[in-house]
Amino acid sequence: MNELLVLGILILFFIRIIGLIVSVDFYYDTKSKTYIIFIIGWSLWIISGIFPLLYQLANNQSQKEFYLLMNYIFGPLSLLILLTGLSSFYLKISQSKLISFSLI
Repeated sequence: MNELLVLGILILFFIRIIGLIVSVDFYYDTKSKTYIIFIIGWSLWIISGIFPLLYQLANNQSQKEFYLLMNYIFGPLSLLILLTGLSSFYLKISQSKLISFSLI
């Protein structure tokens, strides 16, 4: 296991946690529903950051492939939700369009 790689992943993991904390703080200050989208996106991004750490610890090849698959699913999904939240922050997008776009 490469220690430098694990350290880099941990640093990115803590940066994502800081982003989640900032989003939660903005939500409690403004009570805007837009920040709920950011909270969901940051949460999924934190979950996707856990899988590379588990990949480094796994011994079985099928477990490693599963962790990579979960990382490849949750990473782009969280990025999509964060970008949707960013666009809904500047543009008014209805909730039904947002949910259908995220599901597709």
